[in-house]
Amino acid sequence: MNKKAIAAMMEWFRPAGIGLTVFLAYYSGKDAISQFHIMGPFIVMFMSGTVALE
Repeated sequence: MNKKAIAAMMEWFRPAGIGLTVFLAYYSGKDAISQFHIMGPFIVMFMSGTVALE
């Protein structure tokens, strides 16, 4: 794999991970506050982790 392929893969991994996080937060959270507490750290981890790997 070259750098362009890895960058393209990270560009698709980021929205897929955030979408999965939002889905799981709505699925497992009982109210808006618990959903926010589930989404908050995981979205930050997906964004910072994929940007750091790029």
